[in-house]
Amino acid sequence: MEQQTHRPGVFKQPNKRHKSDGNSARSEKVGGRQAPKAATKKKHKQQLDKKQRRNQMAVQRKAKREEVLNQKRSRGHDDTPPFLVGIIPLCRSIDSTDILNALKQCPDVNVMEGDRVCHVNSVRLKQRFAFLKPAADDIGAVLDAAKVADCLLFGLSIQESLGHYADHVLSCLFAQGLPSVIFCVQGLKSLPNKKQSETKKEITKHLEKRFPDIKVHSLDDEKDALLLLRAIGCQKLAKMQMREYRPHLLANEMTFEPSANDSTVGTLKVTGYLCGQTLNVDQAVHIPGFGDFQLLQIDSPYDPHRLSSRSKEISEVKVLEQANLETRTPLQPLLPVDPLSQEQTWPTEEELMEAEEERIQKKEKKMIRKQRVQKGISEYQAVWMEESIEYGPKESSSSSDDDDDDEDMEGGYDDPMKAVSESSSGDEKDAEDVDDGEKQTDTMSVAASEYDQKVHFAADEDEMKRFKEARLDQMFPDEIEIPSNEPAKVLLQDYRGLASFRTSPWLHADEDCPVEYERIAIVPNFNSVRKALLKSLKKSDDHKECHPGRYLTLHIDKVPSDIMNEYNHQHPLVIFGLLKGEHYLTVVNMILQRFGDCEDVIESDEPMIFHVGYRRFSASPIYSQHTNGDKHKMERFFWKDNPVVATVYAPIIFPPASVLMFKQLRNGKEKLVATGRVLSVDPNRIIIERAVLSGHPFKINKKSAVVRYMFFNRDDILWFKPVELRTKSGRRGSILEPLGTRGHMKCSFNGSLDASDVVLMNLYKRVFPKLTYNARVPLPCASASYTETVDSDMEIFD
Repeated sequence: MEQQTHRPGVFKQPNKRHKSDGNSARSEKVGGRQAPKAATKKKHKQQLDKKQRRNQMAVQRKAKREEVLNQKRSRGHDDTPPFLVGIIPLCRSIDSTDILNALKQCPDVNVMEGDRVCHVNSVRLKQRFAFLKPAADDIGAVLDAAKVADCLLFGLSIQESLGHYADHVLSCLFAQGLPSVIFCVQGLKSLPNKKQSETKKEITKHLEKRFPDIKVHSLDDEKDALLLLRAIGCQKLAKMQMREYRPHLLANEMTFEPSANDSTVGTLKVTGYLCGQTLNVDQAVHIPGFGDFQLLQIDSPYDPHRLSSRSKEISEVKVLEQANLETRTPLQPLLPVDPLSQEQTWPTEEELMEAEEERIQKKEKKMIRKQRVQKGISEYQAVWMEESIEYGPKESSSSSDDDDDDEDMEGGYDDPMKAVSESSSGDEKDAEDVDDGEKQTDTMSVAASEYDQKVHFAADEDEMKRFKEARLDQMFPDEIEIPSNEPAKVLLQDYRGLASFRTSPWLHADEDCPVEYERIAIVPNFNSVRKALLKSLKKSDDHKECHPGRYLTLHIDKVPSDIMNEYNHQHPLVIFGLLKGEHYLTVVNMILQRFGDCEDVIESDEPMIFHVGYRRFSASPIYSQHTNGDKHKMERFFWKDNPVVATVYAPIIFPPASVLMFKQLRNGKEKLVATGRVLSVDPNRIIIERAVLSGHPFKINKKSAVVRYMFFNRDDILWFKPVELRTKSGRRGSILEPLGTRGHMKCSFNGSLDASDVVLMNLYKRVFPKLTYNARVPLPCASASYTETVDSDMEIFD
């Protein structure tokens, strides 16, 4: 008999398969054998031995050393511009003229005085220097000097410590970008030998917070002056990318020739050393505070400040380039208007008839309301009494009038003689009060009246009003009140609701754009364009004649004549060449942080003065939160705690670029209120304004409530019915139906409400900045003397 083998049935227990992620060696086996891997070329990092690593480090050190030496050789020689040094005193007892006179006493130097710049050539050091003295009481002059200076020479005093002015100047310079710095102190050797080192240590201790490894140089004799010049010529120059990528020129001499047709404009001739990049005559240039201009021609005069003296001085002026009127950069910041961009379909005859009928009905309703409303009742009261006046019975209205008359009689006098006697006694008291008031006004002191004339009470009232609005916005963020006599669906017709501000998309963003968006420049892939442009600057070899280091004269066309009055010998004039496309207007976003202890109320759309890179202009920014989402909530006020993004219409500027925001005071001075940097050049950044409507629960059920004071008519409730509600305690709900005609509505929530809870509705609208860009910014009013500016720091820093 054959043996039967066991065969598994349907109820056999299957074993669990091995849980593999598909990356193990077993999963790659095919038929019990591992599949052959495809040959790949992998670049293995070559392992260097000890000798090769030493050689590699030596090559890197040599390259860095060559870079530093080339940077030092780019200044102070005949074929290079001189070391430009800005002298800035940080104490009231220090004068920049005294520091410059001490440097002139250095042995073996040739001094060439100028109206704006003093040139000092050292024969012993074989280097040449140019010293600039900006006005100490003009922070704009100090900032303009720091934009082009290779080194800033700060003057310190042994008798006075650093105060508010020094802190203010250093803070502004750090926010803008600081070049190389050197500190000097005068009068140190007049102290005893023991106190010299102690005084030097105290001064260094005050500067350690901002400058950790700083050395303070003494400037008392010729030897100290020579050592200070050597330190200036041998120090490592700090890099500032804002000016390295752009051609710039400091005016050593400037003349103005008025135009024959218009005396208010003319040709400005500026002579100085070109730095940065090469300059093209067809390239537009920028003058801070005045705007963009075009060049007519570029000349090359003889450099009178050379180290090596020639036997025959060349007095002829060589014309390097002349502008081509057809190819030079146009100065049109906005694109031309397209007449077909705002084209829309004409309404049909049926739509026109419906609109006319609606207008007639509204007019008739308004006339009936005026006829039925009694005299003495305002329009505000008439809106509330509209139903009772138009549709209520006449008897009820007369009875209500009688009740009002009865109430007036109850509050009045029953005896007419008593009323007359009391009124006469009241008149006597009023007369006595008037006499007392006249005596008080007669005895008012003259000092008090003079004080009232000096104080600007109107400005104080405006400031108090703004402070109250800011406090209300801080306590009740974005809450608004709707007038009871105006429909909310008309006032808030531009707003929409969102289920979630963070995740809900903002649909049809391009339809809400203003007309200005059709004329501004919108650069797609701005970062890629910026990288390609800056990379092309390093490879460009065009216009070698106008290379950096050459002594040039620029002929600038159509410059206002008042430039000669503003840019005097104490305020430096700097000319910057614009990169490709930087003259077009666009939307610039800047991230800002409040400066120091500034407590001023700063509101959106308030005019401010901006120092953005090499530009200075005025604009009215709008502020928004700095978040990572695709939508950013607008801030009505610039609060101190968190950084904000300021959005303005401004010309294109390629970052990195620093930002300083100033507020102009009543006396004409400027106060620094915020600092930051350029975030992006993006007109498509969506800024959303939030409006919050608040209501209060009137009758509370388990999961529903009757809410009032949010709307005041039935149509508004039906209009905003799809929008979601929320409460301050975290409940969410929706509108079910309106109750009556006075704004009560029944709402359902996901939980019970408290009697003290507040029902809120969030509405959103996209907002845009206003086109308030103005390149013409007059210089701030300077004080009569330096000491007056320092004494008036209480107004600047408090």
